[in-house]
Amino acid sequence: MDNRSKTSVKPPLSAPVLGQREIETLGLFWHDEETTLSASDILKILKFQAKEPEDVISLNTIQSTIERLWKKKLLSRHKQGKAYIYTSVYSKQEVISSLIKEISDVFGEGDDSVIMSGIFTFLRARSTNNQVNLLQILEQEPALHHASLANGK
Repeated sequence: MDNRSKTSVKPPLSAPVLGQREIETLGLFWHDEETTLSASDILKILKFQAKEPEDVISLNTIQSTIERLWKKKLLSRHKQGKAYIYTSVYSKQEVISSLIKEISDVFGEGDDSVIMSGIFTFLRARSTNNQVNLLQILEQEPALHHASLANGK
């Protein structure tokens, strides 16, 4: 039985290779940090969200998707009756951070300014509202705030 708590020590996250269906499935768990779902729960959510009944994937497809996410150590699970109940091991921010780290390791060649420049170029193409939100988030991030003070900015 694998039932890791989000408060327990988690192994470092390697950047996962994720398909679109896996990303969409993880999104169901990221709405709330304590979300626990079975394959049947996911099917009910997808049926509710679907515009057309034929847009809903089968229970078998859902089961194989969450099994892959469990094998990738992105979901934990425990047995409840005959069903497995799944919980996200990592937050959305942790997964995004691991993906950025991989991009940084591959393309940044040790130069974080290249990565930050790429991120800001991407964000500049977004709406002004997102830029304001980003600045607010950056101001609240203690590590970034201390680094900017140390650099005299």
